[in-house]
Amino acid sequence: MTQQSDLDATKIALVGSLGAIITAALALVAIVAYFAVADRVAQSRSDEAAQRIHRQAEEIAAGTPMSQPWLNADLQRATQEAQLSQYARRTISEEDGSERVVYAVPIEQAMETVLSKARNDQAAESHPKEDGP
Repeated sequence: MTQQSDLDATKIALVGSLGAIITAALALVAIVAYFAVADRVAQSRSDEAAQRIHRQAEEIAAGTPMSQPWLNADLQRATQEAQLSQYARRTISEEDGSERVVYAVPIEQAMETVLSKARNDQAAESHPKEDGP
């Protein structure tokens, strides 16, 4: 005598396959949503940091920097960037009591000047002038 099963294998396979497809789709949607939110958070943090540094650079340019800038890395970087992008004349007091004046040039212009001078010097060395008899 043969026993007949009450379970329909086709329906079980269909329900299992559908469950697997729905689970995979939900996992994919969750991954996409996570990365979309992560990108927005990263962009927001970047914008906030840029605004904070810009505000601090404006304070430095106005001559009202925070005290102890070494305690704030963003402020220290903004201070250095502001100093590197401006012309300046600074008087430095030496330990022996004498003073010397230092002139600052924006770093981009200084680099271009040094490179052009180096190119000119290199060109002069590679093509020496001949003295006539």
